Amino acid sequence: MEQAHKSLKDSFPAIFGSDYEKARETFYKHYYEMHLEHLKPLPYAEELLIHLHREKFHLGVVSNKLGTILRKEANHFGWNKYFYQMIGSMDVSEDKPSPVPIFEILKELEIEDYSQVWLVGDTPVDVECAKKAGCIPIFYGKMPEKDIVNILDHNELIKLIKTEFGVDGYLQNLPQQKAFITMLYIPGYFLPERVWQDVNSMGGFQDPLLIYEHILNVMNDAKAYPIDPMAFNSTYVIKNLFNNELFDKQDIQDFITYWGQTAFDRKIKQERNEIFEKDWLIVFAEEYLKSAQVLGLVSKIEPKYRYYDEVWVQGASRQALLDRLEYIKKYEDAGIQFETIRILNGDRELWAEIEGVNNGPNIDIELGKIYMLDLAIKNGFKINDNQPFVKYEKEENLPLGRVKNRTYINYADGETRVLDEAIMSEDIKKVVFGERPIEVLPPVVKTGYRAETYDTAYFQVNYFLMYYQVKKAKLIKLMC
Repeated sequence: MEQAHKSLKDSFPAIFGSDYEKARETFYKHYYEMHLEHLKPLPYAEELLIHLHREKFHLGVVSNKLGTILRKEANHFGWNKYFYQMIGSMDVSEDKPSPVPIFEILKELEIEDYSQVWLVGDTPVDVECAKKAGCIPIFYGKMPEKDIVNILDHNELIKLIKTEFGVDGYLQNLPQQKAFITMLYIPGYFLPERVWQDVNSMGGFQDPLLIYEHILNVMNDAKAYPIDPMAFNSTYVIKNLFNNELFDKQDIQDFITYWGQTAFDRKIKQERNEIFEKDWLIVFAEEYLKSAQVLGLVSKIEPKYRYYDEVWVQGASRQALLDRLEYIKKYEDAGIQFETIRILNGDRELWAEIEGVNNGPNIDIELGKIYMLDLAIKNGFKINDNQPFVKYEKEENLPLGRVKNRTYINYADGETRVLDEAIMSEDIKKVVFGERPIEVLPPVVKTGYRAETYDTAYFQVNYFLMYYQVKKAKLIKLMC
């Protein structure tokens, strides 16, 4: 059975030895005479192809069946129109499990990141081929291997494709989903006490106990306890965590937003540089870093194209925003075209300790003070001349919105404005780009916790999609 799923070219010499050519001729003689007569599609195969074609998926076939026979069979059912390319044995230099036919079939699409490609197959050879090519293997049947997604019918494949694990398609990429789940798992987000805390802190659930019990059942089945990234089955979590009538789309969005904003036990209004080192980050540093790299949180991603409709820059501290804008400017100077640049902001008030972060591990509070004072004067803020800065050491003295042990501008009586991220963004964009038009977006929704920048981004995503749907509709109308 070892040769059963290999191509005839690879399997017959091992089975028939020196007589393999004669065996091949005999096989094809009988095969050509009768195979179309007995050929039957799997149940719902055409319905699945119609659905995927309608949804604009790029479909191709890689088979160890002789290429001429493969295309003849597809033509027999009228399926050629669904596939942009079909590659079989003898079409390229090597057959599966070699990744060569995968590379060939994807060449025309100019896809560089094969981790976005799914290879759906029903044999171990297909899984091996997918792994060698760097694609995502989806196994039609049951394979006990931990990280392989199994589907049993066409409905499960459609469900997997349609999965909305995230905000409007965020984290549709399976490796990114696994990395995201792992980055939550390692710090203990799925420990029973933390799950109960989060479900109750978020609120809005009709039956928090049912939500809590469902999450714990999924985690138990995924071998989440005790924490061990090598034993943890993140694929099982992806498939089952939100696959329940208890959750609607808004619930999923709320969970991901809440988890992202409270990462590393981050408190309300707490910045990342104020988070103390955790034991789990020492014990599981390697596993955590791998997941962070998959999500693009470690290395900067270089542009793949020469033209972009939009580029969005997340608001940040003074030095971080400066670095991000200079990074974009470097590529624009090199010939990459960005039609629109937008800076997405939260409503964070500036404070000297974070604006004093420089290129290095040290924080220069005086640098932060100088920058804030200069910016306040340039924008006409009224400042207390006798005491231009203020720092609160006791919780009971804190004005609304301010945090203990941070240095803020001390405004004069009557000043109602606040020096915030949006004002800083207006300043830094001119430092980097001069008069080049760049839109600074203020926060559009107040959520009551540390998600203001997220709200701006979420609003902008929906605006962007709406804008380009209208643009596309106009183009279609003109073409008609």
